[in-house]
This record gives sequence, C-alpha cells and structure tokens, in this order.
Amino acid sequence: MADFIIVNSEWSIGASTDTKPPLCQIGHKCYEYDTQKWFVTHDYGSTWTETHDLNAIETLIGEIQASPTANTVLARLKDIKDALALTTEASVDAGTATGGSNTTIVDTAKNWETDCWKNALVEVVISGVHYLRNAASNTADTITIAALPGGVTVAAGNTYQCKIPIHVTDIERIGGTTQTGRDWSTDFANLDIALSALRDAIQGASTKDLTTVEAAIAALQTASETLQDVIDGIAGPAGTTATLNDVKTSVEAVTTAVEALQTAGETLADVVTAVDAVATLIGEVQASPTANTVLARLKDLLTGIVLSAGLAIIGQVGIDQTTPGTTNKVISGHDITGIANNRKVVTTAATAVALAASTAAKYVVITAETDNTGVIVVGGSGVVAALATRQGTPLNPGASMGIPIDNLADVYIDSTVSGDGVTFTYLT
Repeated sequence: MADFIIVNSEWSIGASTDTKPPLCQIGHKCYEYDTQKWFVTHDYGSTWTETHDLNAIETLIGEIQASPTANTVLARLKDIKDALALTTEASVDAGTATGGSNTTIVDTAKNWETDCWKNALVEVVISGVHYLRNAASNTADTITIAALPGGVTVAAGNTYQCKIPIHVTDIERIGGTTQTGRDWSTDFANLDIALSALRDAIQGASTKDLTTVEAAIAALQTASETLQDVIDGIAGPAGTTATLNDVKTSVEAVTTAVEALQTAGETLADVVTAVDAVATLIGEVQASPTANTVLARLKDLLTGIVLSAGLAIIGQVGIDQTTPGTTNKVISGHDITGIANNRKVVTTAATAVALAASTAAKYVVITAETDNTGVIVVGGSGVVAALATRQGTPLNPGASMGIPIDNLADVYIDSTVSGDGVTFTYLT
C-alpha cells in the first residue's frame, strides 16, 4: 500500500488502496483515479468524505481565473467557491497553558464544563511548532489529547486554541428555503441546464463560432472596398469624362456591392440576435436581476446561505463562564468600550515586575522596546527571563504578543538586561 501523491497545497492523487494524507489543511481534496471519485477533509486529514468536485463546474463554464472580470458568471461562481471555503472551522477558545504533558494541556485559569471540548480540534504551539490534535475529553482545567510526536510535552507558557470544524452540510437554508438533507447535485444539474441553454442560444439553428463572425466581417470589408472602387471609377480613367457605358457598368458594380453588404449584414444580424438571447438568459447585472435568469439564481445562492442554529459559530470570540459549572454560552461580536497605552521598564534584570497596578482590561498587546539589548519574557508572577531556567513567553526587540486578560496587574515581565522594557496597548 502506498501513500497518495501530494500534487500541491490543494489536492492529492492516488488509488483507492493508497493511504490518504494524515495531516493537511482543511478543504484538501484527494482524487482516486481508479474509482474516479473525489474526497475532502474537514479535520486536517483525520477523516475523508466523498464529495462532488467544484472544479467540474469550472470545466462546464470555463477556467476560473485569480481575478475574473467583475460581475460576470465566472466572478459570481468564484465568490460562491470562496465563501464555501471560509465556512470550514471556527476558533472557540484560546489561552496559555500553565502546564501539561505529552497527552494533556493544563490551564488553571479556565473552568470548563466537563467534555465540552470532546472531539474538538486543539492546536498547541510548542517551540514555534504548531501541533494539531483531536480532544478526547476535558475536565474543568485540563484537556486530554492524542499523544504528541517524539515525546514532545506541553509546558507552561505554550499557547493553544480550541476549534470546532464546520462542514458545508451545516448550511440550513438557500435563498430563504429551508433545506432538509438537501442534495446539491440537483442545484448544480439545474445550473448545467441553464448553461446548456446559453450554449444553444449562442449557436442558434446553425453553429456560429468566431470563424463565422470573422468571415462576415471580412465579407463586409471586401464589399466596402468594392463600392469605393466603383465610386472612384465613375470619373473615368485618368480623370476623363465617363461614358454612359461606364456609368452602367459602375451602377451594376454598385448593385453587386450593395447585395454583398446586405448578405454580410444578415449574417451579422444572426450573430447579434444570438448575443441578445444570451443576454436575456444571463440577465442584466443589477441589484435586483430579472427573475429566473442565471444571475438571479446566483444572487439567491450568494445572499441566501444561512448556517443552522447551534452550528453557526463563526465570529464568536469567547466562552461565557461567569457562573462556573453552567453550560458554555457563545458570545458574538465584542464589548470593547475603550483603548489605552502605557510602558513598563524592568529596572533590575531577573526581577519580574507587574505590567501595571490593578487595571481592569479585556485584552492587552505587549511589544518589546525596539532599542532593547536583551530578551523580554512575558508571563505570570513566576516569569523568569534567564535562559537556563526561563519560564514565560520570550520577546525579542520589536516583537509583540496579545493576551486576553481582565487585570493588567496579573501580567508580569522580566528581562535578561536591566533597563529593557515594553510598550503596551490595552482594551477595556
């Protein structure tokens, strides 16, 4: 049994007997060439689900470029594809570990409901490396995860995030119509029918491609040149007076040229009629396009996507644990009412100091002074900057970090060099 070949960051290829990538980005696709089926992952490669490939739609209507012409069918379909790609996961909670092991993350600042993170995706950063693991269970302050590779362990100061994947199947309504177990292949089939009608309108009773248009234009140009030659010839050779015979011959030539112009004009009229039919099918690009046109259907898709209640967690920024032990509640938006700044200097290296006196806050961004000559370390009251016994998060000159915190007095800094310091901005 072999592994799938990773073609690029978006998809891989292999046989149904091959092993799909165990660790990749959400939305990564695998194509089984022997079964001609597509599979997609929504949990970084842990599970794979058979899906209809969106690239098949691109084949039907042309290549979707990085920046297609605004307000075209391709541009609208790219908007849909980009929107679906965004509804894949949501970060629900984050923090800084106070301890842990090869299979646990401990954060004594938390008071979670038991098993509220079961089956969630947990991302922990250790020595600059991002590790992704599924949560098996959790207590009030400890999350149990699958073992980290190579004996790596979680330590105090490591940052982490808890995420919940969102699947496209969580979409509840399209265009205001409630969907129950909806198969999107029907909608794509209807789109295929509309595109086929578009193609037939362009072709008409007989095929009209660019070659037909070019031939019509060439005939029009030839007829125009013939008419000009006739007009020039009426004056007679070398400026002499034309005879009646000359005029008769010229009039006949004019008639022939006009007939040629008429034939070319009829051909162009056929093309114009076909183009008008195309415009009718697509619909005019406007705020409220004509009902039952391709653009109207695309507008319904773009404006009608609604996530079902209980799963619509995109945009949440925290967990309400005001009453310990109660069910977690999602908080949408933010309650920030103010912003302020200050600075703090470590007078004596290896002597940690609080960021500020007791000051209520919701979030603080800390930046090491750009003219520091040593390393600033940020953490709790036990923070240590000395490299041999370091505890906390180190910041080189100019580096920044953000911390959700309710009181600036709980944040401490230490430095390897006396006189180094930080500037900080906090939200209230």
